[in-house]
Formats: sequence, C-alpha cells, structure tokens
Amino acid sequence: MTDILVKVLDKYYQGEWNSFPSPTGTMADFENINWIEDAPSKSDFQKQYNAEEKAYNDSKYQRDRAESYDPITEQLDQIYHDMDGWKAKIKSVKDKYPKPE
Repeated sequence: MTDILVKVLDKYYQGEWNSFPSPTGTMADFENINWIEDAPSKSDFQKQYNAEEKAYNDSKYQRDRAESYDPITEQLDQIYHDMDGWKAKIKSVKDKYPKPE
C-alpha cells in the first residue's frame, strides 16, 4: 500500500513534500510526511487516498492476467503455429480472472 500513498503524493502534491520516515502505506503515514509548505487537510488527503486505493483494487484482474499470460514472444509463436490453441490459452486466463462488472 506504500505505492498508493506515494502515488497520491506524486499525483496531487508533487513538490509540496520531501520525505516521510518508515512508511507503512497506511493513512497513519499522513502524520509523518515532511511537508515543504502547509499540509493539506487530512480529510482531503483521505479522499484522494481512497480514490487511488479503489482504482488499484479495481484493476487487480488486470495485474493477475498480466502475470498469467505467456511472454509476447511465445504468444506470437503460438499464434503462428496454433491460432486456436493461443485463443484457448487467452480465454482460460480471462475466464480465471474475469473483468468485474
């Protein structure tokens, strides 16, 4: 979750902070961020954190699929030699990790 915290800092507050010691990746880190200027309100930061966390969680299926697909060079070889087999492999990954509605 540290990545989410850093993403919020980089996306919304670039240049307004310089470090935070011992990151845990939770909102508890908000109190430890070294702000260059005035810190944003905790409630505003929490809303931004929650939005980034939701986006991260909503894209889990994409990360799972990416890890399960064969490398692109192997996929190209599969397409050339056995298009139907390649389609079946792709379908099995998509079925295992469906896109949320």
